[in-house]
Amino acid sequence: MKKIFIIILPILIAGCSNAKYLSGEEVLQPLNISIPEEWGTISGIEISSKEIWWAEFNDNNLISFIESFKANNLDLKSSMISVQNASLASKITSASLLPSIGLQSVGSKSEQNTAGFPPFFQDLFGTQSSGQLTSFEQENYNLSLTAQWEIDLWGKVFNQSLASKMDYLSAIYSQNYYELSLTAEAIKLFYGMVELQKSLERSEVKLKNMTTLYELSYQRFNQGSISEKQLKQVEILVAQTNTEYENIRSGYNGLIRNTKILQSMFPVIESEQIKKDFPESLPAIPSYIPSEIIQRRPDLLSARFSLLSSLQKKKVATKQLLPSFNLIGSNGTASNDLNDLLDEDFKVWSGSISLFAPIFNSGRLINNRKLAKNNTEIAMYNYMSKVLAAYAEVETALEMDRIAQIALNESKKIVQATEKIYNITLNEYQQGIVGFEEILSQENRLSDVKIYLAQSEKMRIEKRINLILALGGGFRFETKR
Repeated sequence: MKKIFIIILPILIAGCSNAKYLSGEEVLQPLNISIPEEWGTISGIEISSKEIWWAEFNDNNLISFIESFKANNLDLKSSMISVQNASLASKITSASLLPSIGLQSVGSKSEQNTAGFPPFFQDLFGTQSSGQLTSFEQENYNLSLTAQWEIDLWGKVFNQSLASKMDYLSAIYSQNYYELSLTAEAIKLFYGMVELQKSLERSEVKLKNMTTLYELSYQRFNQGSISEKQLKQVEILVAQTNTEYENIRSGYNGLIRNTKILQSMFPVIESEQIKKDFPESLPAIPSYIPSEIIQRRPDLLSARFSLLSSLQKKKVATKQLLPSFNLIGSNGTASNDLNDLLDEDFKVWSGSISLFAPIFNSGRLINNRKLAKNNTEIAMYNYMSKVLAAYAEVETALEMDRIAQIALNESKKIVQATEKIYNITLNEYQQGIVGFEEILSQENRLSDVKIYLAQSEKMRIEKRINLILALGGGFRFETKR
């Protein structure tokens, strides 16, 4: 059934206070792209990107697997730590908006003679015997609370803080997309294991049938009913079937090991695996998919915040050409006697303001500004590329989802027709019309088409998951009242 699908560029993403920096026209203008008229938007819906969309498969085995995967997967844990690092970096940068306050304590002791020479030089002047030079000691102690603060007159520090927050948000959405992608691949792996499990069962039936056929052919060969050439042809069929069975079994065991690794378990093949099956239903596609649903794609959000960060960094690079002001102050005590260090009579304080204006730095600041401008353009083109790729992914995913459904329907028809032929052949065999070999041949054909059906069912699931991934999550949304 034809789906009505309307999408716009995910530029005006809700929840960002810096949306004014980007508009659809600003993004599309460098590429001279016009959006088709049939593509539009509808307001008044609420979309959640945190929905547990895999629950719509109604598969308890799948839900248990995903819960274990999310709780134990090492790659997800590593990506979460990366987000924490981005958060810490943002907090470190934002701390520059506030004064830096510290406690400082200094104690010093010096010795000086009247000639201004250290004592070990006195022998050179003969002062030890003559007593013409004298020495004296001096002590100094200081305890103070110091503060330093850069006056953000031009907003440079604020832009740095804002850029770090944008980097943090970009890291969050990048991790979200990584989790979404990894979850999608885990579900594909899960149902890939189901497909190979079913294929392995049918291949085992084929191998058993071919072994029975060989035993029957061998008896007939000994009786002189068939030639050695015919026997060898059966041997080839048995060898081919056995190879097919072993290849499927190897692939199935490999998928089991991969699922163990995803759950951070030792990749051992258990003697008994849980019986799994394909889901009876898939997450349903609504007849109308609003354009706003693509706005929640985490990779687009990540690229968008990366672009906003680069815009702030370009402002920082520009403002570094302007003078900077710093306030420096201290309050404490100073004394020549350590015992007087806490006496208020020896209290001292100081305050100063410093001005630094860059005059000559070999073009470092100018080139840094050009570099920031180039990085902003790179981020812009990267964002536009991701947006256009999102268009293609959704269009392709919709088309492939439709084709996969057609292929699955045709596979079911083939299975039904083959089962009917098998039942007719079985009836003919019971009546003595056909021989035992024909029954085995038809049963093998039925196994082949059922293996193909399992592949079609797996492909159907994979294409639906690809569509979910292209849209950034499940299809649920609610209309605002």
